[in-house]
Amino acid sequence: MVTRRRNDVWTIVERQNHTNVIGTKWIFKNKSDEFGTIIRNKTRLVVQGYTQIEGLDFDETFAPVARLESIRLLLFVACTIGFKVKQTEEGTFVSQSKYAKNMVKNFGLETSKHAKTLMGTTTKLTRVENGVKVDPTLYRSMIASLLYLTTSRPDICYSVGVCGRYQGNPMESHVIVVKRIIRYVHGTVDYGLWYSNETNSNLVCFSDVDWASNADDRNTSGGCFYLGNNLVPWHSKNHNSISLSTAEAEYIATDFNRCG
Repeated sequence: MVTRRRNDVWTIVERQNHTNVIGTKWIFKNKSDEFGTIIRNKTRLVVQGYTQIEGLDFDETFAPVARLESIRLLLFVACTIGFKVKQTEEGTFVSQSKYAKNMVKNFGLETSKHAKTLMGTTTKLTRVENGVKVDPTLYRSMIASLLYLTTSRPDICYSVGVCGRYQGNPMESHVIVVKRIIRYVHGTVDYGLWYSNETNSNLVCFSDVDWASNADDRNTSGGCFYLGNNLVPWHSKNHNSISLSTAEAEYIATDFNRCG
């Protein structure tokens, strides 16, 4: 207790009215070797979680530290699913270059001309009832492959998400855009995520919304979170409601990023 007070682990305050007090207790444990000999005495101060009320005392739970087992598991999964992890003195680079090359080859576009952009500036996809129908299985396979690639490619997240809305009844116009995305990937197979060691612990969020381009239904919002200089999570999705103005759409996008 003296050590915790000296290190300012907590601050003693007056109890406020109508405040639920959560109890604590000490856990003592002996660590033994393979012969049963006690080699270390361990102690922990834990909170009696069963007295906490969700929504009042806490909103979510999380592990404050990353276990070495979790890091090893992450590296194993990265190797298994084709992630390329390269660590240098300046930072760590993560990519799916091998997977991207195989994907382009699987869909027969390895000899096609590279696309410089994901989608045309005037491209507006919509549900077409009288268009030229295509094989829905092939279309869904292309979308699924691209969605998997978004794990390390936030640059294609929005375009893939837009094309993914038409998997129920894909038309030739939709396939043309998806193939353009794959041709863009073909020319950027070495793109990935760079995590720099020269960073800080500031959390910054950027959000945006596309209000008018979706001719079918709702608005699309996107957001990304930076921890220091490094991009951590990102997303792109439809709103759950229809906005009547750009201002309303921006407010909804901002609130979604705050809560999400």
